[in-house]
Amino acid sequence: MFQPSSSKEKGKKKQQQQLPSPFSIPCNPNTHPEHPPEVLALILEKRFHKEAMNMMLSYQLDVFRNFGGLFLKPLGLHPKYPFINPIKFQFGKFPEELKWMFWYLTHLFHIGIEFFIHDLQHLLTLAIHNEEAPEMKNLATFLKWFYPLEYWADMLMFESLKNTRTQWIVIVFYKPQYFMQNGSATQLASLPSSWIHKTYFKEVYENPADLKQLQKYLCQLNKIIPSEIWPSGNSQAPWEVSTNPSIEKALEEYWSNIPDPKEWSQEYPIHCSQIIQDTPA
Repeated sequence: MFQPSSSKEKGKKKQQQQLPSPFSIPCNPNTHPEHPPEVLALILEKRFHKEAMNMMLSYQLDVFRNFGGLFLKPLGLHPKYPFINPIKFQFGKFPEELKWMFWYLTHLFHIGIEFFIHDLQHLLTLAIHNEEAPEMKNLATFLKWFYPLEYWADMLMFESLKNTRTQWIVIVFYKPQYFMQNGSATQLASLPSSWIHKTYFKEVYENPADLKQLQKYLCQLNKIIPSEIWPSGNSQAPWEVSTNPSIEKALEEYWSNIPDPKEWSQEYPIHCSQIIQDTPA
């Protein structure tokens, strides 16, 4: 089974091997112990699940208040459906406030984040050797909540080799928290999961069809499907409404070319008399 390598071996002959799937790499999810500072108090007060959404929104406000919103601009997450729009990641600052916002957000929902593949690969290469820029350390921590950095690097390499022309990648993240009783103590643990949803030749927002398909997928994952994404069976779908202006105009021309029955002469073709039968009394 393929093992991720972190160093080059000299003096060995290069052998052609079948490219392994990253999902065959033996790897245990990284249950990173970091959590927001207020979490323990919320647990003791038994308010964690009730306040998780409010805390996520509070940290989002801090990102706008202290950093101008970063890549959450212009208006941040949708207030009713925070997962509905894939987050377009921009490499730059990744402060603590943003990290904790993602901590709560991935506890509540499956979210999709779009990365430029080559920038993410570069970050991973540096972070594996602890050489990433200080403002990117929190991003490396966020990724380690789900898998070791070496695993991420191998997974991205596999995707890039599948199609060298792809530039963008959407990754799904979900890390629900749960309580684990250890004697009289209550501990917080998580079930992190993450996977590559799809790679794209251009940003997903540049193609309305790709965006709509991704939004529907995220709605299905979160089991919250607005009628705008997937109409209910009681709603009338656009294709059920029989309107076509050009056909309606053609029918108007057809009926206008039929003479008024009152003006018919004795010699008018008898087969046209059928119209008289169809005319209401």
